[in-house]
Amino acid sequence: MALNEEQVRGNLAAFASRWGDREWGERENAQTFHRTLDAEVASAYGWPRRVVGDPLEIRARLAKLHAGIISGKTPYQPFE
Repeated sequence: MALNEEQVRGNLAAFASRWGDREWGERENAQTFHRTLDAEVASAYGWPRRVVGDPLEIRARLAKLHAGIISGKTPYQPFE
């Protein structure tokens, strides 16, 4: 599932507005922000949220995606 540039910008703007007034100095807020951002990135790739907690699965999925792009089997047009 590819998102166009407008969708990506909209998602990031919505995300930033939810976190813009948070206190960044607190460790708990930073961890929550990071987990939420990871989930949003997984969603942008069309991956299930469960991959966020599994760095090995994330690496495997990224390697497969990149191999497909390099070989030409996976189309890559990020903002069209």
